[in-house]
Amino acid sequence: MFRMYLNSKITAIIIFIITSLIFVSPMFSNFNNIGVMDWDILLFYNEVARKTVLDYHQFPFWNPYYCGGNIFLAHPESSFLSPLFLFVLLFGSLYGLKIAMISHLILGLFFMFLLCRYIKLGLYPSYLASFLYMLSGQYIIRLSVGHVHYLTMAFYPIIFLFFLKSINNYKYIIISSIILSVTFFYGTIYELFSFILFLIVYSILYFIFKRDIIIIKNLIFLLLFFFLLSSIKLVPVLDNLNQSSRLADFALF
Repeated sequence: MFRMYLNSKITAIIIFIITSLIFVSPMFSNFNNIGVMDWDILLFYNEVARKTVLDYHQFPFWNPYYCGGNIFLAHPESSFLSPLFLFVLLFGSLYGLKIAMISHLILGLFFMFLLCRYIKLGLYPSYLASFLYMLSGQYIIRLSVGHVHYLTMAFYPIIFLFFLKSINNYKYIIISSIILSVTFFYGTIYELFSFILFLIVYSILYFIFKRDIIIIKNLIFLLLFFFLLSSIKLVPVLDNLNQSSRLADFALF
């Protein structure tokens, strides 16, 4: 009977909500305080977008408060096109980002649980994998120093889940592409393209062992659709990087 309740998705969500609130409970004792290291620049970027939209009713193409004016849409770390910005608009930059940390933690736990159950992992190992994935230092420590783009860790399991489902039903690749594009709008760079590299390697190995070309077709569609959906930001970012490229020589001692 207990195992049956644990297998319920509603029960899993309740468990993940309680776990998340307990895990981040120290944050509530100083909810008005900002974090260390990159939290100041993180709050700055989000407050610029919030002020531009709410006070001036403009689309934040440009950041007038940085070095006499600088790019904003084309900045790789701007996140105002992502769902994260809804939290910022509703609750302010500081509270919004902290609430987003909690909500994404819950989502990540649940999405990893769904992925594990789909690949036929046992019930208890599925819970364990969810806890190991989202309660690891990779998520919490990164966010504690202001790396807000690591919120996208919550979405990688569900992207991969729909990618796997697309092998049997191609319609799921559209959902996977949409969510993948959304992660780019969070200002993520390194971890996103590391995940894309994982998808490429997985698809190649799947094709080698299964001899099923459908996964290669789905991968190509995923990447093309990702480029199209994220082009509103991806193209300006690439254009800016091309114009502002820097070559650095590193001395070895």
